[in-house]
Amino acid sequence: MSASNEKSTPKIYQYHSSPNGEWLENLVSLGSEQHKTHTRLIVKMTGSAAQWKQFAVVDNSGNIIASVNLNKKPPQPFCCFESEPDMGLFGEYGIISDPIEVIDSRTLRIPRFSYKASQTPGTDRKETRHMRFFRRACPMLKDITDQTMTVRLDRSQTIYDIEWISVFCYKYSHDFGHLDMGLVENEEQVPPYIPDVRTSEPPRISQRC
Repeated sequence: MSASNEKSTPKIYQYHSSPNGEWLENLVSLGSEQHKTHTRLIVKMTGSAAQWKQFAVVDNSGNIIASVNLNKKPPQPFCCFESEPDMGLFGEYGIISDPIEVIDSRTLRIPRFSYKASQTPGTDRKETRHMRFFRRACPMLKDITDQTMTVRLDRSQTIYDIEWISVFCYKYSHDFGHLDMGLVENEEQVPPYIPDVRTSEPPRISQRC
């Protein structure tokens, strides 16, 4: 299977994983240099998913090497997790958001998130109001109003591993507000996480705050 300038030809990417993160490399063709075991490829189809009935790998003579029928409904983003109608996160110090959306197996979107950091106890001592969405994230020390927040899970997790999401103060082990989740993989299939296309591995992410 090879790529060309024809609009009907899918694009092929090789999936890489490094200590700094995952990324996709654009492949011009599948040649002898790709003769490796356990190589993960991403194929970007052209047109809509409904147009494709079968996916096949063929040789230069047109002989089918392997094929699979595409007869299942494609996964879709999930919307939405709600604590109440038209509400997502809700908690202390003005924490509120619109319903939380699942973009793919490792990505959550929290629309219109608000939080009043200036109203938390001990405003003269910054360390008392360090609030985080998850470990290794920088604390939020300023008021946030109607911002869209994106949460990316670690590569060891998927959305199906998450039972709830919490806005949490680690210093005092205090839950400012949380929302139960608990998607069941066999019932709600969301798209897989696909990293960005790059020419080399991503740079190391600085944890400076």
